[in-house]
Amino acid sequence: MGRTVFINDYKAIVYKFNSDVICHINIFNNYTQVKYTISNRVLFNFTDTMRDNSDLSSFVRVIKNQEYIFENGQLLVKKSIKKMFLFTIY
Repeated sequence: MGRTVFINDYKAIVYKFNSDVICHINIFNNYTQVKYTISNRVLFNFTDTMRDNSDLSSFVRVIKNQEYIFENGQLLVKKSIKKMFLFTIY
């Protein structure tokens, strides 16, 4: 439970009661960025990308190098995102 303050149509802040935890939410056309902080330090952040704009329960969540795919509110797939480095030898 907490108090939600809407900055504008695209940004909100949620203050948790009895806690220093603050949730910053930025809303874009097809994705949302969320950042949790405590005492002005970032705990974690993630991005939710909608799979279908008419169904808010189906989305892809990315937290660091992990990707979670939700369909109808149920977790279908969890996978690690591997970064590939390409380089040229001269």
